[in-house]
Amino acid sequence: MKTFKCTRLRLCNYLMDRGFFPYRVEPDPSNPRYKIYLFEETPALTAAAVRYFSTDCYTARKRFFERTSSYGNETNAAHYHSTDHPANGTDAV
Repeated sequence: MKTFKCTRLRLCNYLMDRGFFPYRVEPDPSNPRYKIYLFEETPALTAAAVRYFSTDCYTARKRFFERTSSYGNETNAAHYHSTDHPANGTDAV
């Protein structure tokens, strides 16, 4: 049996959402605070991992950056998050 070693929690959650479950979880030897999730490597699991890296991971990252860039530049972002402005969006303090 071939083993797919997954060191990324988000990828592990993505695979589990699609019906793939690790048969064992081990501590990462390079950093014991992290885990390595071991899956049985199958063509379906490989296809799901490829889809994650080629499409879904990219799409999620792109959406995140689109949301954060909607503030404009850092000056505008600081303006929107400033404590000098009330939550109702008016400039009156």
